[in-house]
Amino acid sequence: MTMRNPRSRHNGLMAGINITPFTDVVLVLLVIFMIATPLIIQSGMRVNLPATSAAEAQPEKSIVVSVDASGAVYLGKDHVMLEELRQRLSNMLAQAPGSPVVVMGDRGLRYDIIIRVLDVARAAGARRLSLGVEVRKDLTP
Repeated sequence: MTMRNPRSRHNGLMAGINITPFTDVVLVLLVIFMIATPLIIQSGMRVNLPATSAAEAQPEKSIVVSVDASGAVYLGKDHVMLEELRQRLSNMLAQAPGSPVVVMGDRGLRYDIIIRVLDVARAAGARRLSLGVEVRKDLTP
């Protein structure tokens, strides 16, 4: 009678891969990206927007022009001078014709600065212009 070594069946290489830790990491990354994505999509500049109770969301990819409280103009996250905004905006509109342009101005700004930015955007070829606002339900129309 021969005795078998209990470890003899484990002498070969293990052919399977344990994917449970990999799945855990992938699910954690998925949750992180789901939480971070809405924060990334917004404009790179913090602007104190005026509030309204009635506004429509822009479902498509928009070109965002922000103007902060000091009057500095940003195209996306890049600081631009008002003189170079027209050229850069027209280049972006040439790459994505028909894209809406959203102007996000701080609520403490003088009105004429926003009008100048809207004029430059129109001269650059923007046909779909809108103003960015903060939607608040507690305001009555």
